[in-house]
Amino acid sequence: FKKGPYELFYLAAHHTNTVGHSTLNLVQDLFRKFRFNILIIEPIPYSSGISPKWFLDEAYQGQSEGFIRGGESALGAILADGKKIPFIGGEPDHEDIFKSLKIMDYSDEDILGFYTVRQIPQWVREKIDSKTLFLKKVPPFLTHYCKVFSITSCPNLDAIKSWYRAKLGHNLSSGVSNEEVTPYPDGPLFTQKISAQIGTVRDRFTLNLIQKSIGEHKKVAVIYGAGHFLMLRKSLED
Repeated sequence: FKKGPYELFYLAAHHTNTVGHSTLNLVQDLFRKFRFNILIIEPIPYSSGISPKWFLDEAYQGQSEGFIRGGESALGAILADGKKIPFIGGEPDHEDIFKSLKIMDYSDEDILGFYTVRQIPQWVREKIDSKTLFLKKVPPFLTHYCKVFSITSCPNLDAIKSWYRAKLGHNLSSGVSNEEVTPYPDGPLFTQKISAQIGTVRDRFTLNLIQKSIGEHKKVAVIYGAGHFLMLRKSLED
């Protein structure tokens, strides 16, 4: 997108951790072919600040032959660091998402359950053993987000499994598909509906941040999921 001195380079990514995947090749091309003054990436909140060291450290440490744990956003941060280009997260704080969902009458368990289900495909992409995945990852994940959301009565893994079975009609497994958490307001699944509500909150925030960043930096690159681009495209074109 270009208008006068302002340019926006939006890489609509298909999430991957595999080196050589077309998405990661496009990230390389983004830095090789275009010049921009700031990068916005998906997985971290804007409140983390400019080029947060903790994310950059995790990105470097997550590299191995043929695999990068943080996917396209981690690669973007590494390449930005190499070119001395600042990067920022494009996400609202989780607390703000939580407050928005509570206003819509979602329960604490609904929100924690959805956050957990949404994370499972990412854990699978990180090649965590499916036999131990739930016991290894879910309890600390729930503890973390109960603290973030100031939830005093934190559900355990069994409670999340029961919630999932009640809401979706079958047992939770590591084979959760991305389709289950696709933002689809008219979809048949509870998780699709709550995903759509979260998506609206996130996309409004990201759009405002992109507009603000273009005003301040003129040339801006964005590495975000392709699904977000479908929602943002009309506004960006306007």
